[in-house]
Amino acid sequence: MRTITSFALLSLCFLFAISSCKKEQINRQQQNNNKRATDVGAYVVHASVRKLDSVGPKSYNYELSFWVTTDADTVNALQLPGNLLINGELKNGGKVMPVSIQLKLGSFITRKLYKLTSPVIIKGSFSVPGSYQGKSIKSDVVAMEKPYNLKKIHVQGTGFADEDGKPFIPWGMNYTNPDQIPLMDDVWFDNAKWEIIKQDFREMKLMGFNVVRIHLQFHHFMTYHNQPNIQALTRLRELVKFCESIGIYLDITGLCSYFKQDPDWYVNTGERDRWNTQALFWRGVATAAEGSPAVFAFNLINEPITPSTNVSEWIPGEDFGGYWFVQHLTRQPAGRGWETVTRQWITQMKTAIRLHDDKTLITVGFIGLGVISKFNDLLDYNSAHIYPESGKINEAINFVNNNVSSKPLVIEETGPPSASFNELRTFINTTRPKTAGFISHYFGKTIEQLEQENTISAAIWREWYKIFGGELNPYNSKPVY
Repeated sequence: MRTITSFALLSLCFLFAISSCKKEQINRQQQNNNKRATDVGAYVVHASVRKLDSVGPKSYNYELSFWVTTDADTVNALQLPGNLLINGELKNGGKVMPVSIQLKLGSFITRKLYKLTSPVIIKGSFSVPGSYQGKSIKSDVVAMEKPYNLKKIHVQGTGFADEDGKPFIPWGMNYTNPDQIPLMDDVWFDNAKWEIIKQDFREMKLMGFNVVRIHLQFHHFMTYHNQPNIQALTRLRELVKFCESIGIYLDITGLCSYFKQDPDWYVNTGERDRWNTQALFWRGVATAAEGSPAVFAFNLINEPITPSTNVSEWIPGEDFGGYWFVQHLTRQPAGRGWETVTRQWITQMKTAIRLHDDKTLITVGFIGLGVISKFNDLLDYNSAHIYPESGKINEAINFVNNNVSSKPLVIEETGPPSASFNELRTFINTTRPKTAGFISHYFGKTIEQLEQENTISAAIWREWYKIFGGELNPYNSKPVY
């Protein structure tokens, strides 16, 4: 994990990059719109209603989605060539509620969150004044509330599919909220913070992402070497159930020691005892997850390494923005190389999980160096953390090429600010045919919230969310997945 919690080092050149990016987006979109306009006979407005989590007797959060297609292609959402205001009504627990939705220029699918009383129905009531882009527009919308029903994800070839055989592409976010919740399990027993966490998850869902990677810290989940923290496991189970209700998957990364807050009994232990207590950690997490369809994967550890000689610390090196991301799997390699140690360690952790869960996918979040596909026989898919650097995009692309194998490859961490938006586009679009999905970073603020801030960091992430969550998102033209 390589979150950027401080942007003091960012150059003003990003302002020019963002400006250039906007101009290129507008030019590219205008060209597409001009070409498309000659083929359009009429536009069509669509909507869907998804019941999410309960907020009271018969009251729920609802996800209302709106998108526009052409009469020639009523399946794929159109990237809007201009703003579109739709006004109408929906039935909310037998009552009628007026609704006005602004669909913005450049958007594909507009999702809004409402607290409503069941049942909720949209039925042919949304209207569009006049025409749109000089063409007629139909708005005969009929949509009744429907809950999400997540299906367990499995490997299919070099990609993924759900239990019904429908292809699945993980496209999501690593979750932190540095302004309010540095790491989730530090604060999730505070009721106010817990509500913030749940709202952040809803917001990521509304932004069009289908996977959230979370990071569980070892010291919160183990009170002693043989004693899992039942309270923490209970809260994790509650989060899993919540994700089932809002229709989003979890990539659960464990054994995190990002703040070097591990207890002495863990820091001072030897390899055998450390591995045994880590295995017990994973037994607890697997038991808490209960084989839920909302758990996409268990990521055994973030960025493990093996020293070439004896070392004194499990957590090596200097911090990065106040975090320590890398861990040694052993302090005494005794002549064993990285591959041997990693293979032995993965085997023990995997065995622990499979005592309780024989379906959830297992991976490891490797640094984007070397050949990580050496563990194909042990892992269900490969995960790499790659932050392309400006002027060195080919190095990142070559890493992917060198790790194409019989197993899916997910780029589990990527994004700015080390490369320009166009370079990130090139990296993702070039490697997309050889990868199974991408996961970037969310910092607790939506595009709309970032638009209210006048900082370089806000501008960078605002524009990146538009690109990664919209333009590059394989689900940008599919309203429901």
